[in-house]
Amino acid sequence: MDERQGKDGEPAGRISRRGVLKTGIAAGVLIGAGAWGSPASATPLRQPASLPHPKLPAGTDTIPQIEHVVVLMMENHSWT
Repeated sequence: MDERQGKDGEPAGRISRRGVLKTGIAAGVLIGAGAWGSPASATPLRQPASLPHPKLPAGTDTIPQIEHVVVLMMENHSWT
């Protein structure tokens, strides 16, 4: 094997697709296993029917910058 080639036969210093896939899979496993953050940093879950801001009265506008919400739903006719 030439000293300028990496383990996979790729030239040294180049990023191979296999290397990118290995890195992506490893990152996905770490995130999926919960190794990204510690359990102490997790916020506790709220109880059902609880208010997002319990110190504010119900119905208080917490995001006054938003005036309208538009929902657009279209049909998918690509199946013919």
